[in-house]
Amino acid sequence: MEQWVDVQTLIWLFPIMFILHDFEEIIMVERWMKRNSTIIYDILPKRIADRVIKQFSMSTAQFAVVVLVIFLFVSSSTVMATNM
Repeated sequence: MEQWVDVQTLIWLFPIMFILHDFEEIIMVERWMKRNSTIIYDILPKRIADRVIKQFSMSTAQFAVVVLVIFLFVSSSTVMATNM
């Protein structure tokens, strides 16, 4: 694999792919939960469904802040990994 892509390039691709993936989630999570909350209650046991709904019942702005904190951790870890 190293003959195609350098290891440091692969390490730097992780935060890039993380943020691209989370941009999609930031945009869609609130609307998806509103649309599918009844389906969640139909599929999962009530106790588990309550936990899932509670966990994802945040606004888009709140979710974006959580993603930012995780992204800062991932980015700082990437910087430390590439500087060693």
